[in-house]
Amino acid sequence: MFTAVFSCPFASPVLAAALLLGLGGAAQAAPEPVAAAVALLETPLDVAGDLIGGAGLAAATGVALAGDGLALVDTHSPARALLRGVPSRAVRGTAFGIAWSASRALELLRGEDIERLPEPAAAYLEVDPFAGRLDQLATGFEAVLLAVRDALGGPSLALLRGVGATQSADELERRRSEDRIATLGPDPLPRTPLPDGS
Repeated sequence: MFTAVFSCPFASPVLAAALLLGLGGAAQAAPEPVAAAVALLETPLDVAGDLIGGAGLAAATGVALAGDGLALVDTHSPARALLRGVPSRAVRGTAFGIAWSASRALELLRGEDIERLPEPAAAYLEVDPFAGRLDQLATGFEAVLLAVRDALGGPSLALLRGVGATQSADELERRRSEDRIATLGPDPLPRTPLPDGS
């Protein structure tokens, strides 16, 4: 029964927190109001970054596909001597700008340097037409789904930290980190430890 519930990506963080809090019994430590406040403050930034980044990457993929279509006309039509690839390069350049802005907004709002995101120059300007577009689109949609999971998981984490359920909060934070890594890739920058050592 629990396996089917936890396979739903939206319910996982909230249900995990509720289940772990319920199984854990009473609070295992003193309440952590600072950690709870940090979790609450980080949540809207994470969600905004996920939404902006995901929507931007999906939009950039759509624009890049239009540029790829133009590239076929630019290079394989009788007008190629006149066009010289200018229209497709202009559209791909627009896709590059959208992707670069969206991925930087996602990294800035989440406070992370995310290695898995496609490097815009390589993904939009230096590839053959239609190469890698499905992966770019999937990354954008995964970031939007991560926003929903972050919106549910952040308040749950704050609640657990606020009541002092340290073990359950640590488990939820570990699950959220694994979820983020699976979706966006590893964070190569080490996190600064909190004053309490966590």
